[in-house]
Amino acid sequence: MIEALKDLVRHSTGLPDPALHALIGLAAYLLTALLFRRSFRSLLPWCVALGLQLINEMADMTRDLSLYGDIDVRGTIGDTIITMFLPTMILVIARLRARELARESS
Repeated sequence: MIEALKDLVRHSTGLPDPALHALIGLAAYLLTALLFRRSFRSLLPWCVALGLQLINEMADMTRDLSLYGDIDVRGTIGDTIITMFLPTMILVIARLRARELARESS
């Protein structure tokens, strides 16, 4: 089922997999922050994005293992880095900015 959904998104957008990873990771992060009314400083949106990425990679590993008898560890690591890059940057910047504002106000 996950593979069918991934194929639908891939074919309907025409975007390459790395771009989809980056956009879906960012969307998961932003939507979680919005839905749960959390600041970008909160770890919750970042953890949700990471959790979804890990579920996706587990599905990929399961598929690869059944089709090829092996898993693509480098691909998994690369996909995870691409997916989590933007959420990580937003989280770090938001936390640094909050720290800077706290120093300025004291």
